[in-house]
Amino acid sequence: MILHRYSIFILLIFICLSISCKHTLPATSGQSSGGSQSAAHKNSCIIKGKIIEIHAIQPDADTGHVCSKAPCKARLKVLELSQCGSAIANPFFAGDTIEAYFVFSLSPTTLVMPDLSPSYPGLTTGNSFSAAIEERIQPGNSVIYRIYGYQLSD
Repeated sequence: MILHRYSIFILLIFICLSISCKHTLPATSGQSSGGSQSAAHKNSCIIKGKIIEIHAIQPDADTGHVCSKAPCKARLKVLELSQCGSAIANPFFAGDTIEAYFVFSLSPTTLVMPDLSPSYPGLTTGNSFSAAIEERIQPGNSVIYRIYGYQLSD
């Protein structure tokens, strides 16, 4: 009976300690382009990608949103992948081709969002870039990859 109580007590302590522990990613320094390459959050990765195809402007987009004026979706090839967070549910790998949503559009932000700081130069088919890419799970378990800021690369 006493052994059983001690076993339950030790099990409760173990559970409490397990719940209170947190896993963190090591911090890395961001780059001066608005922090587009700072350490990845738990639901994002740092990628180097290449634009393969830019999708047309969505005609059903909210007319007050930037995506009603400029393209926001593109197919890209993942050239390099690093610093993936622990909550990535649908991992992708270097060499994969994925669809991504560029929150501030693929057009130069000085044209479509002139007050945005920092501004981004825009991306066209064939451009390579570096960015943090965020995974968002949608209803029905579909996945949307979102990119906020980016830096052009060679």
